Amino acid sequence: MGESNSELYSEFRIGNAIADLVMFNGISRAFEIKTELDSDKRLNSQLDQYRKVFNEIFLIVPVSKIKEYETYDSNVGIICFDILSSKKFQLVRPATRSNHIDAESIMHIFHTNEYKEIVTYYYGQLPEVTSFNQFEVCKGLISEIPQNELNQLFINKMKSRAGNYDLSARYYKEFNQLSLALRMNMKNRKHLFSILKAPLKV
Repeated sequence: MGESNSELYSEFRIGNAIADLVMFNGISRAFEIKTELDSDKRLNSQLDQYRKVFNEIFLIVPVSKIKEYETYDSNVGIICFDILSSKKFQLVRPATRSNHIDAESIMHIFHTNEYKEIVTYYYGQLPEVTSFNQFEVCKGLISEIPQNELNQLFINKMKSRAGNYDLSARYYKEFNQLSLALRMNMKNRKHLFSILKAPLKV
């Protein structure tokens, strides 16, 4: 599913939603993890936020909940896990890829220096701005960048932000909750990450 230079983040905020895991490589992907005990009450609003930013969206759900989550947007991919048997993860439905990216949404993801760097890189210079108008000025310029190019600039910037978070509980709260539910040891946890970073087969 990913490349060797993929970058993963946990609890990644998009608007008023927080994606459990996101991955940036050649494209951007969001993963929403749902265990047996999780409610889907806010899922539609979460997916609405993810669609504004990510090329592909996946739900990671228990085998027993596949039918329930298949009723959601068919463009959203589904990965299932089985807590009772082999604990293997399997691609149930691939995600439909979209290159749409909402400038307003990514502006609220970028740090100040990041959106300034994108404007400088794309336009060759940063216009004269103040601390009061820099957000609106840069947002206007970034919104004029063609979608495909803006999508790649966003991915590149998120990859360059990466830190060495490994699999620590501090940075992967939701992933660790899933690990506890599945009684996964470190070997199993690393295996799941390797699955997310490698091509999945139906």
